[in-house]
Amino acid sequence: MTLESDLLGFESVNSLPSTVNLNLLNDGSGIGNTLRENRGRWHKSCRDALNSTKLERARKRKLEEITDATENNTVQQSVEQQAVYRSCTRAFLAHSASTFDDKCFFCESCNDTEKLWQVRTLGVDSRVRECASVLNDVHLLSKLSEGDLIAREAKYHARCLVAFYNRASRVGSADSESTGNNSVQSSSIALAELIAYIEDVRSNETIAPVFRLSELTKLYVSRLNQLGVAHDAREHSTRLKQRIMNHFPDMIEVCAGRGKGTNLMFDEDLSITLSKACKSDSYADAMHLVRAAQIIRRDTIDNSSKYSFQGTFSSDCQKDSVPASLLTLVSMILEGPCIDEVGLCEQSTAAALSISQLVVHNSTKKNRNRSINKKTIVRHSKSQDTPLPIYVALLIHSVTRRKSLVDKLFSLGICVSYDRMLQISADAANVVCAQYAKDDVVCPFSLRTNLFTLAAIDNIDHNPSSSTSSTSFHGTSISLMQNRVDANDGLKRVIPDGTASESLRKIQALPTSYTTVEPVSFISDNNTIVPAIENLSSLIGTGIDISNILSSDAGWLDNALSVIDMCDTDIDKTIILNQNLSWAAYNANLRSNLAYPAITALLPLFREAAHTNAMIKHGMKSIQCAVKLLNSNQIPIIGSDQPLYAIIKLLQWREPLAFGEDKFVILLGGLHIEMAAWKTIGDWLEGSGWTDALVDSKVASAGTADSFLKCSHIKKTRQAHTITAATLYILQKQAYQLYKSDCVDQDSVETFES
Repeated sequence: MTLESDLLGFESVNSLPSTVNLNLLNDGSGIGNTLRENRGRWHKSCRDALNSTKLERARKRKLEEITDATENNTVQQSVEQQAVYRSCTRAFLAHSASTFDDKCFFCESCNDTEKLWQVRTLGVDSRVRECASVLNDVHLLSKLSEGDLIAREAKYHARCLVAFYNRASRVGSADSESTGNNSVQSSSIALAELIAYIEDVRSNETIAPVFRLSELTKLYVSRLNQLGVAHDAREHSTRLKQRIMNHFPDMIEVCAGRGKGTNLMFDEDLSITLSKACKSDSYADAMHLVRAAQIIRRDTIDNSSKYSFQGTFSSDCQKDSVPASLLTLVSMILEGPCIDEVGLCEQSTAAALSISQLVVHNSTKKNRNRSINKKTIVRHSKSQDTPLPIYVALLIHSVTRRKSLVDKLFSLGICVSYDRMLQISADAANVVCAQYAKDDVVCPFSLRTNLFTLAAIDNIDHNPSSSTSSTSFHGTSISLMQNRVDANDGLKRVIPDGTASESLRKIQALPTSYTTVEPVSFISDNNTIVPAIENLSSLIGTGIDISNILSSDAGWLDNALSVIDMCDTDIDKTIILNQNLSWAAYNANLRSNLAYPAITALLPLFREAAHTNAMIKHGMKSIQCAVKLLNSNQIPIIGSDQPLYAIIKLLQWREPLAFGEDKFVILLGGLHIEMAAWKTIGDWLEGSGWTDALVDSKVASAGTADSFLKCSHIKKTRQAHTITAATLYILQKQAYQLYKSDCVDQDSVETFES
């Protein structure tokens, strides 16, 4: 039994938990038989803790412990053998004879009147080693080489340790300039740079050459640390002052009293120095900053009453939301004075606007009570909601749907809070829903009036791949599209005010005429009467000239032939790649007029499935109302895929008065038309050897070539037919050239026709 073998294995490596007693699990017949007879059961977590994988790990750990113990014994024996044969010098005998059980590490005495302290911190060990190196105490360094003081349980007298530290400090301060070439050179470099700094300030006529000794000391110590010299931050300022004044004979010392507030200046013209110092007084600069802050805060508070967010972002909303004084100040901080420039860079202006909006958004009329132990709750006024924080919150939430991310950015002062964002979005939705209810039509305000409008209806499915998801969505979507020739085509609809009368986070319901899908009685397809179309034969193929289509494609085929001929020459490959080889790229390059992107809008989704008569009927009514609102004289045109197209046509034939062909124009989607065409061509080519030719030419594998007949992948199928057409044209052209070269009488050569 696997459980029995695992338990015995854990016991053999001494890794069996203390809560498991094998004697209680074995009545003499074996652990497996005992458990079976008594119907033993166990928790899954308990069984996982004693599985075969854990047993293998326990055996591996046990093996490593045995190996380590063997190696340690071998090393210890080797060390003991080396100690026996070690040369017994006087230093070694003196050192080995010293023990630290009851003796001081420094004086090596065991005075019972003084207390011995044991080394318990690494700081004492490192400090003792540094001081021993400074003193160059060979005897002490030999004892320290045996290991750290904590591991050896070294003891010391307090007075011995203090005397040792003081002796090392005196030697270090007396011989600080001769401890090494590196430290002396670094100290000289730091002093030379400090003197150069003083001379630079002295040569500047706009700055008063007055130096505070404490600031010079901080600069000197900071530079020493940068050069890698371990130096105490409390530098002896008097010695540094003396070294500086030795370099400048005309420098004088001005002290406020008792050595506090010592300043250094030059005695060449004391009155000029004092006048410069007065002009660049730090107090005056601070007062200028306070005054500037007061002006900006005053303008910010006054501007908050002039601008308020109304639910939309106008073109000048960013400039209107910040005072001109704040924008000017931020621009000068970012770019400096730019009075000599005609205009600012757009990128710099955008940065200044963004920073200014964040300043306005985070400013308050009163100072917040901040506490160190209590988190400050930042509260913003609605009147100070600038466009940038609102836009950032809406953008982040629409992309990620994460409340934590919005709250994190809000705590950093970058966007509005999550609750405020929900309130803004709810206000905008409620205003739009109110307008929908007033018009009794659901039509997005991004669409324009007096524009030709197309509609499309299709099923929309969402199957979440997350393991924690519990539901999926299978509903119906309706899209409205408007094509335009010019950018200003159509009339923009007036967007209602985005501030609702009551700020609620709950969104109002859409009109019941849109959300309620009325049931439809089922009618058998056998009772459907298909209306006859008069003169159907005259409508088929009217206005279509096949010759014109073939002649227009001849240019693309000639272009493909020229590109193939370029491959046989020494032309740069990049030039060949830039040629429009495919049919779509070639024809798109021929278009001279600029096509403006269509205006598209998605209506609110329906939870009902699209392939039902009730949903199709309700969708056609909703599209009819929206198209009538946008373009009253237009007949609705609806596109759909093949299954929905069949349902819509049956509905038109059943109810011709409401949904007849004179009321709606139904189009089969372009994707399904193309797929049907390729499938038909595939039926013609089946068995013709076309797929074998594609496989032999390594255009596609055998399985992929067979899928082209059924149009399993429309893009790959289209590409295969494009390659086939171009290849046949090239072969036909080459055959014609061969025929033309073989003809003796060139006058009788027939012309080439593709």
